[in-house]
Amino acid sequence: MLNGKVHEWKMTEEERLAYIEKHPIIATKKPTSPHGYAKEIQDNKKRKKEMNKSQAAT
Repeated sequence: MLNGKVHEWKMTEEERLAYIEKHPIIATKKPTSPHGYAKEIQDNKKRKKEMNKSQAAT
């Protein structure tokens, strides 16, 4: 459960358009994972495999 007060932020249509112009949404070539952390988990697994290989070689 989250603690804290919820602050509601309202803006006019002009403010919204100005915000969008200043902070545009830029599409990336690669879609991101819907879980955000999936890439990090894959990187950790890869790093662990490499570490095990290097330890086995010594």
